[in-house]
Amino acid sequence: MIPGANVAVTHRMALTATVALGATGIMSGSLTLRTAALGLVALALGTSGFLLRSKPSTLRVAVHAATIAALAMTLAILRTAQIDAVLLIVMLGIANRLLLRNSARDDFVVVAACAVLMVMATTITPGLAFVPLVVTFVPAALWTLAAANVLAEGEVAGQGPAAVRQLARLPAPRFRFGLAAPMVLLMVLGYAVAALFPRYNFGRALSVGAFLPLPGADRSLELRTGGLSLSRDGTVMVRLAPEDGRPLDGALYARLYALDRFKRTGWSSSEARPLEGLRPSSVPPGRGTRVEVRLRRLVSRREPHPLVLVGAARASAVGVRRALRDPDGTWYTRVPAAPLDVRYEVDLSQSADPPPPKDPERFLATPAGLDPRVEQLAARLVAGIDRPKDRVLAVLEHFAEEDYVYSVEPLPGDASDPLVRFLFEAKQGHCELYAGALAALLRLSGVPARVVTGYYGGWWNSRSRELEFTNQDAHAWVEAWVDGAWRWVDATPAESRTRRAGKPFAWLFDRWDWLEGLWYTHVLDFDERRRRELMTRLKARASGALDGADAWLANLGLPGGARGGASIFGAFAVAGVGAAAWGLLAWRRRSSRAVQRWGMRLRRRLGLGTELPLREALRRVDLPASARAEALGAIRLYEALRFGPPAARPPVADLARAVRRLRPGPGRSRFADLVGRRP
Repeated sequence: MIPGANVAVTHRMALTATVALGATGIMSGSLTLRTAALGLVALALGTSGFLLRSKPSTLRVAVHAATIAALAMTLAILRTAQIDAVLLIVMLGIANRLLLRNSARDDFVVVAACAVLMVMATTITPGLAFVPLVVTFVPAALWTLAAANVLAEGEVAGQGPAAVRQLARLPAPRFRFGLAAPMVLLMVLGYAVAALFPRYNFGRALSVGAFLPLPGADRSLELRTGGLSLSRDGTVMVRLAPEDGRPLDGALYARLYALDRFKRTGWSSSEARPLEGLRPSSVPPGRGTRVEVRLRRLVSRREPHPLVLVGAARASAVGVRRALRDPDGTWYTRVPAAPLDVRYEVDLSQSADPPPPKDPERFLATPAGLDPRVEQLAARLVAGIDRPKDRVLAVLEHFAEEDYVYSVEPLPGDASDPLVRFLFEAKQGHCELYAGALAALLRLSGVPARVVTGYYGGWWNSRSRELEFTNQDAHAWVEAWVDGAWRWVDATPAESRTRRAGKPFAWLFDRWDWLEGLWYTHVLDFDERRRRELMTRLKARASGALDGADAWLANLGLPGGARGGASIFGAFAVAGVGAAAWGLLAWRRRSSRAVQRWGMRLRRRLGLGTELPLREALRRVDLPASARAEALGAIRLYEALRFGPPAARPPVADLARAVRRLRPGPGRSRFADLVGRRP
């Protein structure tokens, strides 16, 4: 804490930081949570100097009335908002106590409510950003509780606001790392116990993703004429890790959702239908074209998870035990343990070889009322062409020959139909317009087609040796049924399919993404499979260590029976030495703490504050000569115990007897005067 700060400053800063950190942890949720959290942070900053003041009754009535009104509105949306509504209720309670703080009990309520927000942050902000949040939240909450305890002394003594104000002027209590370290250690140990012992594993109920879905690609695509707002979300959604660690050749697509319903203003997936099982494909081990796909959770735990189909011109073989397909064309899989990352392997040298569509006509359907100019354009482009492959090439050549331009700006023109404005008036647009127009022209040309969404290009992370896709790489293109397979067709100019470019401090971002990948893999997503792998590795290392010890003893000439006993004796000897070292350190630590406690008792006995060293503080106290000599003797003992060499340190009992012989000084303790206690 700031040197020279008093209890009031400590209380104000710590409580404000506690509220701000708790609110920050849930800001990455919905827009509602982000707005409410920002308002709560602003309220905490604005009321920080208002905490210890008395509040008029009119303010209390107004705040309670506003809280009840906001609570009623929140309860009205509880059924639809669910977790958002619960967190809004928690934030309403925090805001009410910040405005109407009456005692230290309110501080305890605020800290507990902020702890609830921090627990929910494990779901809403599961990335590596959660680590600095929780590491700073723990000391902020401890400082708040320490300052609240000091203020509570005056409240318990019943001496009124004057006593509280006097206590608030006292020097701030010193925060020691030893208070926060055990709490962080207990959290880590609690996670380790829950992770390593399956019988007590509560991960399925409390793990990340248990309540909220995480962001991802959309299952609908609205054709807009007002331009496209570029996503700045750099969260890594898909990771491709080549088996040989080498950069992948050429740009790749990562396809998620297939959109088969065509309406004049956009594309979307049909209503949910029963999923169809697909023939499982295997990925042979040890091939240089094998890539591990790690997909960040995009849907709720209760739903089947979409598979990413990777490839350059068509989907590559997917190595999953059970693959499912929606009739629309989206691939899924079941994730029994519901981890945060869905992992499987693909082979870039093999094709997925999907079955033909059962109802090809549904991929040729066009909406009623489609502008006749679009139909005439499609007929003109494929006139005299019979083969579907040639028809696809003819439609693609139209976008190249007519000099269409990639742009995210609003489209010029007067037509209300986005396809008409893009194809005939503006001749410029973004990937969604290119994909929607291409799929429409192909259907009108008699080629089954659908729009697909996912990612393109990506960023090669040189530190983790992975190809990373974020929402900045979101892209839309077309799948056309040509020559017995769904081929990927893209009318967007190749140089404009990705908005990624060289970024400053790339090495720093690469390392951050690498650390976040480790955080997801080894902390947030530590599931049953990884638990078994860890226990297997631990057993193998323990067995290897025992085999090594047995071989070393055999080299010494010991017989087999004696080697077993010697190994056990050696293990107990190592454990005994470790326990003795730990006990010695603990004893020295206890001795050091005992000296510190007697030093503080010495200060209280003489009525000295904590701002100055003992000798300097003693010079400013008026004491008789005999009393001063006794005090100097006790101070010398304390200094020898605290700062002297180990061989010359006197027993702690000598310091205890010297302190007990001292009579209370004339200054006494200011804290003792306020709460009515004697040192």
